[in-house]
Amino acid sequence: MIASNTEQLKSDREIYAAVQKQLDTIKPFLGELKFAIPALQHQKQVMVQQSVELLGEARSFEGYLEVGSGGRYLDYLEEAVAINGDIYTVTDTPPGYSIPDMVDRGQVAKVGQTIDFNHYATDFSTHIPSGSIDLASVYIGFHHCPIALREAFIECAVKLRPSGRRCKAWIAKQS
Repeated sequence: MIASNTEQLKSDREIYAAVQKQLDTIKPFLGELKFAIPALQHQKQVMVQQSVELLGEARSFEGYLEVGSGGRYLDYLEEAVAINGDIYTVTDTPPGYSIPDMVDRGQVAKVGQTIDFNHYATDFSTHIPSGSIDLASVYIGFHHCPIALREAFIECAVKLRPSGRRCKAWIAKQS
């Protein structure tokens, strides 16, 4: 399918659009149940395992911020560490009660307070009191952030308590 579209079309955008339209023709029966959900569960396990390694001995946090999703990783993270207090998620699509939304977050209930992503111009200060969270995670989307907006977007780190945790090595690699 990709080879055929590449031969026939001129731009990456055209090829991508054509392949997207044709995906349903090659999707296996119950593909989401057989492949997508298990892959998502595995991704959550790996991401949380890596997070726990980065957090070291810390196993209890007061306040949590998950940037990039409506709480996709929280269910697995809470199995590994204690998260108390306010929970915030930053996403461009408000979470709902559709089957994909519930599968994505691993539970029926919505998670914490949702903050509008606003194309990397998120105003954290109007939603999160300064120094009110111990743990902030950015699992999804930061690699798309325009370089000019990165410093302002990482402003969420100032919302951490003085003892709060974030992956300093990861932030350093991105700058």
